[in-house]
Amino acid sequence: MTTRTKDFLKQTPSGMVVNLGKHEGKELLRVAQEDPKYLLWVIQKFENLPEMTKLVIEQALDDHQS
Repeated sequence: MTTRTKDFLKQTPSGMVVNLGKHEGKELLRVAQEDPKYLLWVIQKFENLPEMTKLVIEQALDDHQS
């Protein structure tokens, strides 16, 4: 099974939302706060993840740690 990683995040009026996986439907910043290890795993696991998606995830993780 192939995961369409380009669709991992979705822009909504309230912000970025995780669009795949166990946190589907949750706001990205909430996932960064509640389960940062999951987002780190996504970045490492999916080599074909678009660079912009990686940057957005990394920024969410950085914002949470600040």
